[in-house]
Amino acid sequence: MAQADPNLGVLEQWPIPKTKLLEGKLVAKPEDEWEIPFDISAEESRNRLLQKLKILFSEKCNDGISFEGEIFQTDEMSLNRIGLAIQDWGRGIETPYWIRRDNTRHQITSLEQLNNLATAIGTRWRVLFDIFSRVKSKITILDENELTTFDLLAEWINTEQAVG
Repeated sequence: MAQADPNLGVLEQWPIPKTKLLEGKLVAKPEDEWEIPFDISAEESRNRLLQKLKILFSEKCNDGISFEGEIFQTDEMSLNRIGLAIQDWGRGIETPYWIRRDNTRHQITSLEQLNNLATAIGTRWRVLFDIFSRVKSKITILDENELTTFDLLAEWINTEQAVG
C-alpha cells in the first residue's frame, strides 16, 4: 500500500479563485481577468470599482486648473485653504502668494486676484465632484455582468463630456 504524500495539497474547490492554468502551471490571474462569482463577489468587485473611482477623482483634482497661465491643484484641501485665506484677508492678514501644483509660489497682489483663483478652483472642483457622483451612482446599480465589463475611464470621459 502506498503512503500519502504530505506535500500534496487537496483542494475543495476547482477552479481555485484568482488563479488559472498557464502552460501547465497554476498562476495568479491578473485582476482584469477575475470573474464573478468564482474569483470575486459582485460586492467586492463593486467596492474595488468605487476605490478606483476615488483614486481617479483624486488624480483629476491634482491635474489642476489653469489660472494666469499657471496650474493649481483643485482638490478639497486647496479649496478649503483658499477659503480660509480669503477670510484672513478680510481680517487684514494678506496672502502674498499661492502654491502652484509644482509647489512653486505664485504671487498674489490683491483680494480680487485671490477671489478669482478661488472661483476657478471651486468651479473645477464642483464639476469634478459632479462627474464623480454621477459615475458612482452608475456603479452602485450595475449587475454582475455589467461589473465585469465596466470601463471606468471611458465612463468618466463620457460623463465629463455630458456635463460639459
